[in-house]
Amino acid sequence: MTIYAIGYGRNSFDDPDHRTSSVDDQKLFAEGYARQHGMELLNFYGDNGITGATMERPGLQAALATLSSGPGKVLIIEDVDCLGRDQEHLSYMHKLFKRDGVSLHTVAAGQIDDLTFAFKGIIGEQQRARIAYTTRRGLKGKAARGGTTGAKFLAM
Repeated sequence: MTIYAIGYGRNSFDDPDHRTSSVDDQKLFAEGYARQHGMELLNFYGDNGITGATMERPGLQAALATLSSGPGKVLIIEDVDCLGRDQEHLSYMHKLFKRDGVSLHTVAAGQIDDLTFAFKGIIGEQQRARIAYTTRRGLKGKAARGGTTGAKFLAM
């Protein structure tokens, strides 16, 4: 019996220097994970440059819709923070997964149980708060030193 899977990846900011794992990289690893575990990856959805603090992500919404209505009952992600960094959103998705019989697998750790999902969700939300704090701190420090903290200005 073939196990059908859906993949999802997210990168929270534009990264022209490719300093983080891109959505394309996440897709390659999801494909490899599916092959290694005897699954068929039906589709991979991704969102580039959208924070995990919102569910307003076209790729995420498409993945959730596909999992709800299609034959794929496994979701492969790099890690839980790819799904989101807001505990309320993650709890909502967890309920959807339970309702629809979806099992969650991460490339990093394999199949994720309920406790691990909840714990990693808390860690992701705390990490988002820490990143926001250090970003604001850095901008304030740069401004105090006379640096610019806004977008690039292009002369016409």
